[in-house]
Amino acid sequence: MADVLLRQWQMLRLLPRAPRKTDAGSLERKLVDAGFEIDRRSIQRDLIALSASFPIECDNRSKPYGWSWSRDGVPFDLPAMDVQAALAFRVAAQHLEHLLPSSTRAHLEPYFKQARAQLSRAPGGLADWPGSVIAIHAGPPLLTPRVDSKVLEAVHVGLLEERRLEVLYRRRGAREARKYLLSPLALVYREGIAILVASASEYDDALQFPLHRMSRADVMDTPRRVPPGFALRDLVDGGEFDFRLSPGPMLLELLVEETVEFKLSETPLSLDQRLDPVAGGPTRLTATVADTNQLRAWLRSFGAFVEVVGPATLREQMAREARATAQRYADAPEGGHTTADVPDA
Repeated sequence: MADVLLRQWQMLRLLPRAPRKTDAGSLERKLVDAGFEIDRRSIQRDLIALSASFPIECDNRSKPYGWSWSRDGVPFDLPAMDVQAALAFRVAAQHLEHLLPSSTRAHLEPYFKQARAQLSRAPGGLADWPGSVIAIHAGPPLLTPRVDSKVLEAVHVGLLEERRLEVLYRRRGAREARKYLLSPLALVYREGIAILVASASEYDDALQFPLHRMSRADVMDTPRRVPPGFALRDLVDGGEFDFRLSPGPMLLELLVEETVEFKLSETPLSLDQRLDPVAGGPTRLTATVADTNQLRAWLRSFGAFVEVVGPATLREQMAREARATAQRYADAPEGGHTTADVPDA
């Protein structure tokens, strides 16, 4: 009896969530690899019996029949979700609201739903606890681009099963999509945008493919090809996702007003950041940072509250932009606009 129970638990864990599905033959191979003695007919009987007690469903439109957890079914795991885990999921749901595409959040919704139900049954003030905590994001909450659910599913399968993908992808600025054969290497979420890191055909370059620009993705039978020495951490640390503008670190020197000084004293730019008061003036800040487009956008966001002192090339760029911005406002009538030239960032 214990062996049957363990086998059925393992079977439930092997079932994917809809729209993905698996068949009895695939389950048989995985269960045998896990050390269970089972035949296909017994698996089919178990699945039918389990469907009476668990939210699993069968797609019998074609053979072999496909089995899966229902899209909205409560996740099954042991031990069950406790109150602390439910609180963590509620905070995660708030934090991820503007970071993940809606199609990805939909995959997590059964867990969020289970967390809400668990907290609603909790004693005392725990049921009202989510109303006492909120996650606030810096800047206006931008709407994330829509990702086709079938594309996202294919990318996940390609990554998990280490197989190549054939995709229809429209490059930035292009009018038409082109077909690419990709080896999926990693999936990165940057400010809510899902980006597939992949190498194309037989090349070794790790390129970035935002998923919302894919109109189709098919998982191939051929294994992916991983470039020699590839490591996602190296790409992140190297600034590839922040659009690095020059190699190596940069010593940044700023003059910052009091409000900015206070913010950066609590959340430093780097481990070697220094804040040195200047008599009768703003505070001098020095820090070693990566030279990226993201850094420049961050500096612009402070306007006149931050002055770039060095490096000299960055100071001159920021000065040109400031002069062009001032000229634009000086020349424009109230509520109007001008076509003043703005140098490239």
